[in-house]
Amino acid sequence: MSKKLRDKITGKPSEERSIDEVFENIFEMAEVMPAAVREATKGGTAGVIKVSRSLFLELLEEASKVHFMKLQVIRHTRKLSKQEREIFTRLDDVEWDELVRIARKMIDSFRSTNIHTRRGGIASLKGKLAEMVFYRSDTFNLVFKKAEDLVDAINLKSDVQILKETITLKKDVRAFSLSKDGTTVSTELTDGLIVAERKDGDFQILAIVEMKSRSNRNDLVRRKSRDFELEEELEDNVIFTREGQLEADIERLSELDLEFDGEFVPAETARFSRHNTMWIGVTPSDVELSQLQLERIKPLISNFQQFRQRPLADRDLHEVVDALVGYR
Repeated sequence: MSKKLRDKITGKPSEERSIDEVFENIFEMAEVMPAAVREATKGGTAGVIKVSRSLFLELLEEASKVHFMKLQVIRHTRKLSKQEREIFTRLDDVEWDELVRIARKMIDSFRSTNIHTRRGGIASLKGKLAEMVFYRSDTFNLVFKKAEDLVDAINLKSDVQILKETITLKKDVRAFSLSKDGTTVSTELTDGLIVAERKDGDFQILAIVEMKSRSNRNDLVRRKSRDFELEEELEDNVIFTREGQLEADIERLSELDLEFDGEFVPAETARFSRHNTMWIGVTPSDVELSQLQLERIKPLISNFQQFRQRPLADRDLHEVVDALVGYR
């Protein structure tokens, strides 16, 4: 096959394409196939067969690449039990493709970054993995069922009815704000929302999900600060601010325009309650919030609930991340 034709079919080097893009290219293949056949006929029937086989093998190779990577990663995580391995196999090829892409970028950046940046990258990838696994878990199914029950409870007490059949998970949630130079900035807000439409056209936020690990669980109620003027107290030689992530979420959900999976949502149309809306803190099975942390949360959020991802422990997530990036 000529390089010109191959470039037309593939669009860009295979290592840069996601699985979705590969299958989108099927339509491009259909458009250029006549040209491929015309070129192949110069070599007679054997030429046609050769080009057809080449196209098929190329597509097959791309479609199976990430699937193979998934199997390799799971196979090399020897410390995982059979039950734990099964949980990771629930992720589909598109999700594994995203994890592999993040890992490859991290590996490339490791050559030019310091150890603290590397640790941050590892923690970020582990958080992404934990989030994906949670949304494929029985624990999330339980949370979703609680959201459905919440709709029934609200509809019994409220004149504004929530449409139960519209309950859905929104994974990509963003808030819009103005920067110091006056430009609009989009920032990630929470690790996911369960929302439903109301009869009046607004959105009802039923559950807000925050994924936490051993190292950042304190962030729910207070966050590390270098500003001594914001000091609330000194604990383990670390200064904390008064405002934690939950309080910041409340403020941004109340005041800022939002975006749910690419859909613009004006601030006044996103409805939630400190008391009715469920605020879900998700941690690995071996990590839980302390009684002191829970006592700090309750005055802010009366319907806060902690869920632990059994049987996955923090070390299990780290095991898979190690296999992905080959870096400890």
